[in-house]
Amino acid sequence: MLSNNDGVKTDFRNDTALSKTWKMNFQPSASGYPITFTWNNANFPADGSFYLKDITGVIVNVNMRNQNSYTLTNSAIGSLNIVYTYNTSRNISVLSGWNIISVPLNVPDMSVAGIFPGAASPAYSYNNGYINSTTLTNGKGYWLKFNSAGNYSVTGLPLIPENINVTAYGILSVLLTKTFR
Repeated sequence: MLSNNDGVKTDFRNDTALSKTWKMNFQPSASGYPITFTWNNANFPADGSFYLKDITGVIVNVNMRNQNSYTLTNSAIGSLNIVYTYNTSRNISVLSGWNIISVPLNVPDMSVAGIFPGAASPAYSYNNGYINSTTLTNGKGYWLKFNSAGNYSVTGLPLIPENINVTAYGILSVLLTKTFR
């Protein structure tokens, strides 16, 4: 970010955190704002996301993989964060026949074929009747049929926990309530 590379650092610590945040405090030169920050996104690790954000992520929220610079014009901002979120993987085991599945991560390709290429049916959600779904949504359950048991590795960004509304449909509602408690 600095043209003389004084600010370039690499962190090799091994930990289990799913994200890292680096805070940049800066003071403009005598010429003031705007300030242009530049980076080489080709040097980023292959996995994960990098965002340049103000403290709330409302005024500045830049996907650093999609561009190589950002010009800050707001003189009220004196620091920015670089937020790196690691991709993580989860294994989903399925049985032969119909399974109730959901997607535990934010995956780039949320299509049934992209996540479960061995599925023998479309995915079906339920809302006063079965609905054929070709694209899956996090936090939602689907019926999906497989010709044989297997394991699927899903890689994506972790989800922020949220409340999931459960619609009462007799015994299924009771089973889901007990499963999620």
